[in-house]
Amino acid sequence: MEINKLIDKYLPEIEKEFVSVLSTFDSNLFEVYLVGGSLRDIILKISPNEIDISIKGNFDSFLDNLNENLNIKIAQKTQFGTAKVIYKKKEIDVANTRTEAYIPKGSLPKINELSVDIEKDLGRRDFTINSMAYNLNNPTSNQVIDPYNGLFDIKNKLIRSIHKDSFSDDPTRIFRAIKYSSRLSFIIEKETLKELKSKSNLINDLTSSRILNEIKKTLDEPNPNHLINNLIKFNIFKYFFDVNDINVNFKKVPHSISNYDYLILYFTYTKEDGLSEYLNKFDNSKSLKLKVDQIKNIKAAINHITINEYKNFPEDIYMSIKNIPTSIFEVYKTFGKYKEVLANIMEKLSKSKPQLDFNDMKNLGFTNPAEIGKLLIKIEIAKFKGLIDTRLDEENFIKLTN
Repeated sequence: MEINKLIDKYLPEIEKEFVSVLSTFDSNLFEVYLVGGSLRDIILKISPNEIDISIKGNFDSFLDNLNENLNIKIAQKTQFGTAKVIYKKKEIDVANTRTEAYIPKGSLPKINELSVDIEKDLGRRDFTINSMAYNLNNPTSNQVIDPYNGLFDIKNKLIRSIHKDSFSDDPTRIFRAIKYSSRLSFIIEKETLKELKSKSNLINDLTSSRILNEIKKTLDEPNPNHLINNLIKFNIFKYFFDVNDINVNFKKVPHSISNYDYLILYFTYTKEDGLSEYLNKFDNSKSLKLKVDQIKNIKAAINHITINEYKNFPEDIYMSIKNIPTSIFEVYKTFGKYKEVLANIMEKLSKSKPQLDFNDMKNLGFTNPAEIGKLLIKIEIAKFKGLIDTRLDEENFIKLTN
């Protein structure tokens, strides 16, 4: 396999330029490798969205050398042998080769040793297809470093752990196995699948933030509906929601809403059992709670309108929906039912703003700002109910109200 030709063909232009810079580094001082998912994608003839670079050698010295290039900026550097560099506005992860240990099992890894041989570094990774490397600054080498037979598993479309303790070390790999299987249309190898199923309960040992991160990344995949149903199939999704299947059309999601938020709002709409428990345990963010409440408020408004006239619309429900963003109404619209009622509510909201303003109210003899504010709200609600329409209607309504 002429990997250099595949890199030239499938690596995006900016990353290709960065790799070209790395190829000039003295191989006696630094061994520079393209590793992980980016190499896997190139072998699969897919252009990777990002690249990961591993370095054997003095990491600080390597970054100093990088910093001499005017097109490169060291954006972040940690004491753990990792850095984020910016090349022509593109962020790229660079790391010192390392060995790690999970103490206790399921915790975040702790570094044992830095600047180790690349084969040792590859041994800390999750699956064989992600445990390969290519030396970028050795012109005599055009071979993939593949100690775990990742090339074989790519050819045979298999997801295989590199050792039996993989899921015990890091239970988030359970999500990733299913994610890669769905994304690449690969099969999870028999022993790996057996291990995955037997260790799935270890998800309960993860922190809420790590689980939430995996859920969000899962829903960012190209076909999240298929992926979620695979999580259900392998009895993984039950740790969040006990559902038999999900049929959500994520293609309808408004651009301003994430797939994750959309799914939670869908569960809000369908009154999914366990939603409150999920939010309390995994995601109690104010922004999501606000969106959940907004969906509930829209539902209450629709439920009222379907059996009552607008003239009897409750003021408290109006106040609960008046400031809901259009994007949330658009989300609700994708759920399918009562589209005409929803469109009518949105139209009435858009036309409910009073024509009278603060100064007009002062000219009509009102001087107390708090009283003026309350009267303008009353006008707004009356317009939404269809009781008044024109500016003259508003003035007469104020006179009658007082």
